[in-house]
Amino acid sequence: GEKEDKSGRVFGGEGGVLLDSVIKKAGLSGKVRFVYLIGCYPGRDKKGKSKRATVGMVNCCHNYLVQEILVSRPKAIVCMGKSAIKYFTGIQEVSRARKNAYSWPNAKTIPGVFDDEVKDLDPIPVFPTYHPAACLYDDGSGRAQALQANITADIIHVASSIYKEDDSTQY
Repeated sequence: GEKEDKSGRVFGGEGGVLLDSVIKKAGLSGKVRFVYLIGCYPGRDKKGKSKRATVGMVNCCHNYLVQEILVSRPKAIVCMGKSAIKYFTGIQEVSRARKNAYSWPNAKTIPGVFDDEVKDLDPIPVFPTYHPAACLYDDGSGRAQALQANITADIIHVASSIYKEDDSTQY
């Protein structure tokens, strides 16, 4: 959110610390690249909570995100949180999207702008999971720990699905 926007580092806040530990646990250190669905911090609401990306923000940043994917050619895309999952899968609920197979590009995410550039692109597997910041709000119910366990399991699943010992390319 705000810390990332100020520092220019994706997942540079407390959620990023959690994500770094999960990535290490999955054996993916140095093999991942993070990008945001939108290129700017959407600010805070009246209660001081970070706002979600709006459809207008996502549409504004769409071409940049597609170009970033086309240039980096990742082995997988991990969508973290509702906004990214909706963008890549069309599904609104994180819990419903998890554990299902998706790929990019698909008809839900490419509105025709990059037809020539993506038509020969091999589909990239898409893995939805919770946003790491969701684990930061511990209400004592154990939900934060359960979300952290789900994120960890999801990232380890991504690693086991696409990672090869002798492969040093980025995802």
